[in-house]
Amino acid sequence: MIEGLQVVVHLPLFNLKSPANINSFNIVFVELANFNILDTEYLTNAMGYYPEEDAFSDNFQNAGYDGNILVPLLGTLFYLAFGLLALYVVEFLLKQLAKKFPKIEKVRRPLNDFLYWNGSIRFFTEAYTELTLCALLNLKKLDWSGDFNAVTFSNIITIAVSVLVLGLPIFFVILIAKKLKSSSS
Repeated sequence: MIEGLQVVVHLPLFNLKSPANINSFNIVFVELANFNILDTEYLTNAMGYYPEEDAFSDNFQNAGYDGNILVPLLGTLFYLAFGLLALYVVEFLLKQLAKKFPKIEKVRRPLNDFLYWNGSIRFFTEAYTELTLCALLNLKKLDWSGDFNAVTFSNIITIAVSVLVLGLPIFFVILIAKKLKSSSS
């Protein structure tokens, strides 16, 4: 459902003329479709200074893409991804502790199942459009001048996200092809 909503919300990015009432109706769903459900502006600004930038075009600005820097553009999605990475660290630590304290395995096993099958795949599938679009916008205008550490951090995250959104689908296609080939043999 979210993916379908994302397609509808991103239609105004094309240079199509649409009535104003449709645009105002679309704005209601932009934050929901882009996973921007929490106001993270204060937290993002506390992390570092991100200079104001013009949007890529008026269409992008109307769709909620007010700049080109990845971290402020992603908003809540950035912190959800960061939380998911933190859960991977917690799961790794629990795995190490479970070797000495077997009762911890009861806690670690559901977390492991969530991270490696349900949660990560669902997160990546639902956030793929948003991650790709924000990463491509930031790649278009990478600024390595070093004036702002937060911008440099965002550029590094952009490159990592770009490799992820471009590399994982290729990896999964190769993995599935190898499994199909081995199962047919």
